[in-house]
Amino acid sequence: MRPTSLALALLALALPAAAAQDEPRAARERAARTLDCLQPLQRELNTTIQLLREARDQTGSADPRARADAAAAVRALEQRLHRLGEQLQRCVPPEASLRPRTVVQEPTGTEAAVATENRATTEIERDTQLAANVRVQVGERVDGYGTVAASEVRRMVAAIGSRLDRCYGELVERDALQSGTAILAFTVTPNGQIRRVTVEQPTLGDRRFVRCLRRAGQAIRATTAATGGDARFAYTLRFGPGR
Repeated sequence: MRPTSLALALLALALPAAAAQDEPRAARERAARTLDCLQPLQRELNTTIQLLREARDQTGSADPRARADAAAAVRALEQRLHRLGEQLQRCVPPEASLRPRTVVQEPTGTEAAVATENRATTEIERDTQLAANVRVQVGERVDGYGTVAASEVRRMVAAIGSRLDRCYGELVERDALQSGTAILAFTVTPNGQIRRVTVEQPTLGDRRFVRCLRRAGQAIRATTAATGGDARFAYTLRFGPGR
């Protein structure tokens, strides 16, 4: 018996009898649904892990301000991981739980409004079409003590949608039609400037494409200044036709 087959057989023996007797067709359908749910979360998890590594490394910086920004980034990324954990749980079929399910009554009316206002979140936008071949998978505030209204950040990024689209068009002219992602990160300062524009983890293209994306990011114009310090944002962008 092959090692993989042996491992699957042992796993089946360890499961409750009802689970072990699942029909293969039903199990296949459940696995397909779970994988469809997990795959986009896997990409976001990989991005978060990379940003967390960078924040960890920055905590050893000689610059006290950089160390403080890194500590704030770690906290923000921990919040993102907590949210991802909740989303991962929702991907798993309820019947897979080994613990009794607890039904929690959601607050309503004024109580619900207060809960919403106090919820800590760093997400700016998700699943937004910027241009014909550019879509925002997720945009988030990931570092710094400062804040900028989400609507203003969305406006800043939307303004460079056509530039990003041209970068992709030029790539297609040089190479075959392809799809992929890249993270565009930038910092908004308290004096209303855009600093530290970077392109991270590109999964397609060449150096010219990455340079073009960075120039597009440098074209961002702050419509408002950050309040309370620098605010850093990271946008995971998907390039290619369709969704």
